[in-house]
Amino acid sequence: MEGSLHTRPVMLFSFIGVGVKILLNYTLMFGNFGFPRLGLTGAGFSTMVVEFLLLAMGVWYVGTRFRAYRVFSFDKPQGNVLKELLRIGVPIGIGLAFESGLFTVTTILMGTIGELELAAHQIASQSVYFTFMIPLGIASAAAVRVGQAVGKGDIRQVKQMGRLGVTFAALAMLLSALTYWFFPRFVIGLYINVTDPINTNVVQLATLFLSIAAMFQVFDGVQVANAAALRGLKDTKIPMLVSLISYWFIGLGSAVLFGFVFGLGGHGLWFGLVIGLAVAAVLLTIRFNVTMLRRLERQSALTREGLMKPL
Repeated sequence: MEGSLHTRPVMLFSFIGVGVKILLNYTLMFGNFGFPRLGLTGAGFSTMVVEFLLLAMGVWYVGTRFRAYRVFSFDKPQGNVLKELLRIGVPIGIGLAFESGLFTVTTILMGTIGELELAAHQIASQSVYFTFMIPLGIASAAAVRVGQAVGKGDIRQVKQMGRLGVTFAALAMLLSALTYWFFPRFVIGLYINVTDPINTNVVQLATLFLSIAAMFQVFDGVQVANAAALRGLKDTKIPMLVSLISYWFIGLGSAVLFGFVFGLGGHGLWFGLVIGLAVAAVLLTIRFNVTMLRRLERQSALTREGLMKPL
């Protein structure tokens, strides 16, 4: 749906899913409307129901709106198409696993430091995940537009769409960075009571983590937009290697070094996240610009030889 620019239904289905999730959580977690009180198990059940609901709505829309494409037909598999999907898709999946894995391992390491650090880390990381959805959506749009420009053979538009995606993603993350920096108590107050004395230490730690998170927000927006633009170019293997090096070798290595070797604790782990995301942003920016330069040079050569019309 996103690849064909049908993004509003996706947004609408998401809103419906959130509404159903709230209702089911209220019903199953707390035992309302005659249902038993299931606690966290109820949250699990509600998540399962919502995921099936989202699937059903997506299948219904695609099956009706894109009927001419026979999306759900059972034709004979085409080996070349499957091979191309795997060639492009597997590195994307591995790269995303490297990125999410960095935050997962950081959470595990934070748990070894202390319960207060883990609680503060969860507040900060969940806030980061939430705001990350905005540049992620912009990056998805950039990938689609870049892919369309590639299909038209318009390399200059490819460059323009890629850079616009990076710019808007960075600006969105700049806004979240300013929020974390200047209004941390408001953000923390979405999770816990910041005026309760029992939460004082968690609030202080979460404020520190959010201030560090503010440092890498723009880097995070730049790296996700550049990675998406490269996907539009079907360039996924090198970004996968960039993710491995940036997140696991440099990012996680720095987190362990600062957090445990230098004894900085929880905020040392967050400094590792800053370094990893910054390195990824720089390397992916270089990769996109170099790829564009090569394509423009190749296009100029073909134009001079009369094999392609000038754009």
